[in-house]
Amino acid sequence: YGHLRAYAAVSGGPIVFGYCLMMALGFLLAFWKKGLRTGYGIGLVSLLLLGLISSQSRGPMIGVALMMLVFFLSRRKRLQRSLKLAPIGLVLLPFLVMSDAGQQILHPKPSVQQQVFASEEAENIDYRRRLVQNSMIIIARYPFFGSIHYTKELAAMGMVQGQGIVDVVNVYLQVALEFGLVGLALFVVFFLGIGIKLVATLRKLPEDAHEVEQLGRALLAVLAGVLLTIFTVSGVGQIPILYWTLAGLSISYIRLAEDEYIKIRL
Repeated sequence: YGHLRAYAAVSGGPIVFGYCLMMALGFLLAFWKKGLRTGYGIGLVSLLLLGLISSQSRGPMIGVALMMLVFFLSRRKRLQRSLKLAPIGLVLLPFLVMSDAGQQILHPKPSVQQQVFASEEAENIDYRRRLVQNSMIIIARYPFFGSIHYTKELAAMGMVQGQGIVDVVNVYLQVALEFGLVGLALFVVFFLGIGIKLVATLRKLPEDAHEVEQLGRALLAVLAGVLLTIFTVSGVGQIPILYWTLAGLSISYIRLAEDEYIKIRL
């Protein structure tokens, strides 16, 4: 009550709520048609999607779309073709995001039903733009190891929101500000390394390891969705707890899959 968007039992607001539901949808893929009745599965997906829509958070919604795409493309026969096209996608992605069509997806014009959110969304977009500009100034001052006083410097630049706080609504930007480009590189390489290892593990699994393969595809899909979504939210509430937990689950999966299914076949 008193909020424009759904918060639920999470700390950090509607984007964190949407982030949690996005991950729940991704983990549900691991059990789809594997011990989960179709009716129950459709009901769970519908409830989670309704909750996600109620959060009105575009970042997690785009994250769900990416999760479904990664899960679909990571199937054994499609994985080989997907890996060949991945470098092309990485090159084209920045141009697509900066194009008019990409901007319409990220910042669509509000419909009649969304007019109540128009003012809030305009302020959010302007805040994010100024945040990037001012953060780059601070990163240029402390490029290697960051500054523990970055919030005070951002506040001095007029980045205090209506709640009286400086909200760095981008985990990557937050890491770069606090730990510098060295910390950002370690953060990105760690998660990208897990993703690459998941792909390599999926390619080595035997043909009959269907359930193990599906679990790995679900973990890879959730990882992709999380790495995209944290572009749109700061590391507050359950955000860091969940992505570090996901990293631990992924590493455990890789080790178990190698010990039980790959090394035995060698």
